[in-house]
This record gives sequence, structure tokens and C-alpha cells, in this order.
Amino acid sequence: MEIPADLAVLSACETGTGRVVKGEGIVGLTRAFMFAGAPRVICSLWKVDDEATKALMVKFYELWNPKDGKKGLGVAAALKQAQEYVRDHPNGKWKHPYYWAAWVLWGLPD
Repeated sequence: MEIPADLAVLSACETGTGRVVKGEGIVGLTRAFMFAGAPRVICSLWKVDDEATKALMVKFYELWNPKDGKKGLGVAAALKQAQEYVRDHPNGKWKHPYYWAAWVLWGLPD
């Protein structure tokens, strides 16, 4: 299967995990998307909180692909700022890295 996308976002629990194969590295869902043609994949490394993930993903897309026609941030910068947004959220309950640090970018930064 070919995925003609600039970015694949796997916003579910443990989408960045896989099996470690000697001489190959980590074999999992992220790698499959990259082999299918996605040069960048955002995925999670552990079970994530639903509310914090929703807040992070909404903020990420607002920064990366703004609806007002302005040029958005690059993928890496948008992810970093979305993580900071969740960490520093006014509700105060998402400060711990568990809520925002699971999200990583594999592949090309921008």
C-alpha cells in the first residue's frame, strides 16, 4: 500500500512501539507507515490520557495547519508547542510528562 501523505499521525496508545529485531531495529506500525511513503510519523510511546491527547492534537493541528489561511509551523515545532500547551495548561493537571511526553516524531523534522 502506498500512502501519499506528508505526515501520518497515529493518535492512539502505544503506536510507536514494536518488536526489536536484530539488525532491523524496531518493527511496528510507525515503520510500516514510513515504508508506505509517509516521510514523517507522529506516534505515542505509551498508553495516553484521552483528554490530554485530544487537547494536544487539537493544538497541534491549529499550529501546523491553521484555518485562517496563514502559514503554519513545521511539524516538529508544532508538536513541541502542542506539548508545551498541554504541560502548561490552565487546568494544571497535565504537568507530569505522562500526559504530553509520549508523543514523538519519527522521520524528517520538516
